[in-house]
Amino acid sequence: MPLSASPPADARKVTSDEANGPEPLVPPLPTPVAVVVTALRNVKVSVTDLAVARDRYGVVFGLVSIMEFPDDGAVVRGIHGEIPGLGAVLALREDPEAARGLGGFAIANFTVPDRSTLEPWVSHLDALGVEHSGIRDTPRSSLLVMLNPDGQAIHLYTPMPG
Repeated sequence: MPLSASPPADARKVTSDEANGPEPLVPPLPTPVAVVVTALRNVKVSVTDLAVARDRYGVVFGLVSIMEFPDDGAVVRGIHGEIPGLGAVLALREDPEAARGLGGFAIANFTVPDRSTLEPWVSHLDALGVEHSGIRDTPRSSLLVMLNPDGQAIHLYTPMPG
């Protein structure tokens, strides 16, 4: 069909809004405001078995439970704990479905002072029978990756150069 200089008789008129395209799927960002965050309260980890996870984090990191969260039947399903040197930063919550969904995902990254402090971690994890990557060196830092009982990864990193 040849191109015509005039539109067909049944063509509807395009409005200026339609000519500019559809509305964006994401609304524009609000004007920035001054907000303050003073610290990380905690990292909450979903686990399939709270007792197993509490024991593992206890022997690996020295986690000490400081608060328990019972369900309506008085069964403890979560804890909030302290790790020496970091304070009250780790919460464990029994949620098997969520824990299985995070398998293999890196749930937490911790910093160690330097590469030489990763070497005792290798020995510590070996003695406990905890699966780990061994020390990996990259151009920007060194790291050690371990798995928790649910297969979620925890990374220990050296600081990146400034």
